[in-house]
Amino acid sequence: VSHARQSAGPHRLSSLKHAALHNPASPNMSARRASGGGGGPGGPTPEMFPNRDPALEEAIAQEEAEIQAAAAAEALHDTNDEEAWKVWGEVISDFEAFQRRLGATRTLRKYAQTGIPNPCRCMAWQLVGGADPGHKEMYLELLERTSDFEKLIRRDISRTFPTHPFFAQPDGPGQEALFNVIKAYSLFDPEVGYCQGSPFVIGLLLMQMPEEESFALLIQIMHRFGMRRLYEPSMAALEVVLFQLDHLIADFLPSLHAHFQAVGVETSMFAPNWFLTMFASTALPLGIVFRVMDIFLLDGIDILFQVSLTLLGASMEELEALEFEDLMRFLKGPLFARHMADPDIFIRAAVSTSISQRRLQRLERQHQEMKDRAAEEARVVAEQAELEKKEVFIATERAKKLERRVEQMEGENRDLLDKVIKAQESLALKDDEVHALSARLADKIHSEAKAAGELRALRKRVALLEGRQQRILAAHPEAASLLQDEPDDDDGRGRAGGGRSVA
Repeated sequence: VSHARQSAGPHRLSSLKHAALHNPASPNMSARRASGGGGGPGGPTPEMFPNRDPALEEAIAQEEAEIQAAAAAEALHDTNDEEAWKVWGEVISDFEAFQRRLGATRTLRKYAQTGIPNPCRCMAWQLVGGADPGHKEMYLELLERTSDFEKLIRRDISRTFPTHPFFAQPDGPGQEALFNVIKAYSLFDPEVGYCQGSPFVIGLLLMQMPEEESFALLIQIMHRFGMRRLYEPSMAALEVVLFQLDHLIADFLPSLHAHFQAVGVETSMFAPNWFLTMFASTALPLGIVFRVMDIFLLDGIDILFQVSLTLLGASMEELEALEFEDLMRFLKGPLFARHMADPDIFIRAAVSTSISQRRLQRLERQHQEMKDRAAEEARVVAEQAELEKKEVFIATERAKKLERRVEQMEGENRDLLDKVIKAQESLALKDDEVHALSARLADKIHSEAKAAGELRALRKRVALLEGRQQRILAAHPEAASLLQDEPDDDDGRGRAGGGRSVA
């Protein structure tokens, strides 16, 4: 940056402007790298990678053609804006003096919105972004160390701008530069370490400036402009941003928001990469993404909300006609296609969308209140769960005691049952004896009754006989005297003298 301040006088800017006009295919470092990698020999060709997928080759060729076309269009745009060249020339020549001017920030914002001339971006981004030259020296020291994330970074490198000529070559200068800067930042900020969205942002920087400058500016993007919060492992800040975007869609595009709710589409399903990569991972043309970075380095994350709303608003009718699956597909590709023709129209529409800082702050507080309520509810639920856990423990212990008591009682009951069975068996024997005695008693009672009956019959017979005797004696008195004179015969054989018996 200091070197740029010394060398970027009017003559230097005139040379840049001349180069942009007469060599539009490579007006800045990104285009030079696309065609050869920073001024070295020619870039990757199909002959260099005979085993590479033909489809990838075609995609790379198409990407390169689009880069050349975009560079030519931007070069024409740059050369036609004399005032912009003048302003950015003054910025690069003496940024500190420019900042002391009245309305300097407003001027920078105005000309950032119209687009920084591409050859000026390397210097302008570092100056406006506040890159610290001291971080360049730190970068070289960090490269000597080993990061815990190196394997993960290597795995993801090939997924970053896979069809861009500068990054397409496996282990080529582009991928190595990307690896170095990502690794260095993971060591510089171990709390964040490595997040998968950051390579695209770093890739944008590497398309405009060398590794050291990219690293120094990345630190400012992360810390000064707040992108670091989005990359924190908790992703809490990203949740806030998506919550804010959802409510901004409801504010600016209420019918689309209602349709999203009706079909079940949420901002978390399509927008995280928009913010994490500053749209660099989307199908939005790189020329527009560079313009987004121009504004981001002055306005911060607001431009990402503005671009999001502009994209959705421009395709609102198509989106509202689609159901879930088709809508999600549209959000990943066709949503961006219509903006390839004229970046100026798109950027003007984006910056004209006024985002209220109070609204964003209020939404952030609202989200925090929701989280606090959810945390309080979770705490209450956790306390209730803990109480229930204790109750379950107490109940379990009581159940165990009852089980032991039941087992004891079952043992006692088995003993009692055995005694009952034995008693019943004993009683059964007693019953048999009682039954036999009862039968004998019944027989005796029957015999007694029979004997009594016979006795009664005999007594009646005796009574009859005695009655007959009395009648006979009454009729024959002499017989009575005879009977009185006869001694009793013990043998019952009758009276002596051979007389007849009364019978």
